[in-house]
Amino acid sequence: MIILKFIRGMCKKSQLKRNYSYTKNKLLNDLLYTMPKESNVTLKHIKYKEGKTELPLPGEIYLQVLGNGSTGCPKSLFLFSDFNRYLFNCGEGTQRLATEHRVKLSRLEHLFFTHRSWENIGGLPGMILTIKDIGVPKVVIHGPPGVQKLFVMTKGFMVTHNIEIEKRNYLDEPFVDNMMTVKYVPLFGATRSTTESASSDEEVPVEDYYAHLKKKTSQGDRGETTREQSGKRQRIEPELEPDRDIAVAFICKPHDRRGQLDFAKCVDYKVPPGPLLGELKNGKDVTLKDGSLVRSRDVTAPDQPGRVFIVIECPTEDFLESLLESPGFAPYQSAGEAEKDRAAVIIHMTSAKVFRHPLYQEWMKRFDSSTEHLVLNDSNTDVCSTRIFRLQAQLNLLHSDVFPLLPQQQQQLADSKNTERVLLTTNGNSNTKSSPVSAVTDVEKSCVNQNILSNSAEGAVVSLDVNDVRIIQGKAMLKYHLRPLHGIDSSACLTIDNEKYITEATASEEVKEKLSQLKTILSTKVSDQNVQLMDEDLSVSSKELECEQLHLANSVLTSDSSYPDIVFLGTGSCVPNKVRNVSSILLHLSPDNCLLLDCGEGTYGQLCRFYGSEVNDVLRKLSAIFVSHLHADHHLGLVQLLKKRRQVNCGKELHPVYVVSPHQLLYFLRPYSRKVEPIMDDFVQIPNRNLLKDSEQRTDSCEALLAHLGLSQFETVEVRHCPHAFGCVITHNEGWKIVYSGDTRPCDALVRAGIRVFPPHDLTNSNITTNTHYHREVVNGHV
Repeated sequence: MIILKFIRGMCKKSQLKRNYSYTKNKLLNDLLYTMPKESNVTLKHIKYKEGKTELPLPGEIYLQVLGNGSTGCPKSLFLFSDFNRYLFNCGEGTQRLATEHRVKLSRLEHLFFTHRSWENIGGLPGMILTIKDIGVPKVVIHGPPGVQKLFVMTKGFMVTHNIEIEKRNYLDEPFVDNMMTVKYVPLFGATRSTTESASSDEEVPVEDYYAHLKKKTSQGDRGETTREQSGKRQRIEPELEPDRDIAVAFICKPHDRRGQLDFAKCVDYKVPPGPLLGELKNGKDVTLKDGSLVRSRDVTAPDQPGRVFIVIECPTEDFLESLLESPGFAPYQSAGEAEKDRAAVIIHMTSAKVFRHPLYQEWMKRFDSSTEHLVLNDSNTDVCSTRIFRLQAQLNLLHSDVFPLLPQQQQQLADSKNTERVLLTTNGNSNTKSSPVSAVTDVEKSCVNQNILSNSAEGAVVSLDVNDVRIIQGKAMLKYHLRPLHGIDSSACLTIDNEKYITEATASEEVKEKLSQLKTILSTKVSDQNVQLMDEDLSVSSKELECEQLHLANSVLTSDSSYPDIVFLGTGSCVPNKVRNVSSILLHLSPDNCLLLDCGEGTYGQLCRFYGSEVNDVLRKLSAIFVSHLHADHHLGLVQLLKKRRQVNCGKELHPVYVVSPHQLLYFLRPYSRKVEPIMDDFVQIPNRNLLKDSEQRTDSCEALLAHLGLSQFETVEVRHCPHAFGCVITHNEGWKIVYSGDTRPCDALVRAGIRVFPPHDLTNSNITTNTHYHREVVNGHV
């Protein structure tokens, strides 16, 4: 209570600006919906391309790691040039990382996928929706068969009619544009089951959950695409379902760049100023007026060859035989005929387990010793985001229990203390000698990762020698330059710096003073008769805070009970930003059970960041997931959670998680389970409608849910949002009660259902990982 008042006082000015009445908000929303909007807005770089018959070769090309594949982070790689952006794999959280690191998604037009697992495609729906809203008219998807079917599975909650989606697979000719040529090399895994290889799609009814918005926008003439136009723009060609699982490696070669024109030699050959110089620069021979022939190669520097890079993933050991037998890599290995075609760098998105396999190592050794190997997989441990840690460190100044430091921050503090002890011991020893300077550069020391080579499960080191193969640890924002420079640039790699974050927050003397006052108040026992706060902005009288609420605040600060324990994993709107993920709130109901309220994209990553090495224990305790409605930002993290929960089973029987959601969610989950990877055995669905008050559709699963979670009531309420949108009222056997609204406008039905919640108190959606022990609270989603 006190902390919330403190935050409100610090943010008083910003709150005054937002202190509109409901009527004014409604009028404003109606105005925005009906306001005419210019249609067919063309981005500047698209206009530039349309005015050119042939784009020039880019002068700068480099790769940059966005996600390094560490626990909770996607493995994603951007390729940058002067004109285009290319993305290799797009797992959950890729869009959020791109936002934090200021990657311009408006130039993203090509996405490459090595395999159609959720780890690679989980962020694709959100990414497509975002670049569509930005104004990107077309996107090309490269990869194995089946990736395109994701748009068929999600068509009920994804509106993609304003963007053209083109598909290219391994059977197509190599892709060529103004920057590079990309060859597809298929890798074949195990034979798929008959159910998985079935080519017929399940016919399911599709309902547009954004229709309530379209109705308003059509009234304002916002240029909505007609059904006929939609069918033309959203052309999805049928794909042949292969009998075997397929991964695709991409061999990319930037076009050779012509050498610079030597003006001194042009003068020697008496070439006059004018258009002839341009022809010579473009590689054409010219004839002068006196009849003499001037060859381009005589007056230009040698061409700068494009450096080959390969992006590969070997999903399982079943693909290793195909990898070794594939002839597509031979021209780029040591035995290749042309030296310029030898691979400069290989980006490995292969899992650590397969990466350590002797057959995979054998394939790596076939490449030249100059080839570098950049590894993006679960062996990496570095963070991919710092904004989350900055915010948590600063909020930790308010209350260390409510806003605890994340495990990686705690580890860094422990390491810093140990380093200080070592330095003190070393400085106190007069016989200490300075160590010789190593010949290895800082970049090499930071990038060669022994964890990649070691098998932690067996405690052994594999036979792959670092001297034989140069291995580079994948770090977020690490660059690999291909043109004009060549090599690694780790200057932008991320590090956690708690001291820097705290210094930023306490730069103002006023902030320091108020923090000191807050700590003084928190250390004083709260009295029912008198609560002294720091100033008028934070003053609380008996009129504002009744005696019963004061009693609750006192019990929260002094109680030894830990349940319910509420962890805010995501409190943002439909698009994740640098410090707030999309909707997800974790409720610990007891030592053995927890419940998740919505699970937007990236929820698993948030769990990993908050719980660290204990995340597997949380997954085992996860008994139920409530999905309030079918907008993508409320359930696209479900597949990843189901998969990870299955993986931590450790051979023990684990009860399927209860998924309380609209029945229509199965129209996405069933086709995904059949076409991509099986997940239907990992959960038991209970339709939200079955838990309505006085529902006649209550099944044995409903009663089993209550018994498993230790609840006396789990009631759903239809709320004012989109079709099939629900809030819920949860009552525990111990008597406390929680109401969750999801996304809704003010809803009388939900108020009536939760009217007995005591006391009614809003927890503002304020940050990404907030841990509270507030009892009997009303938890509101964004309204």
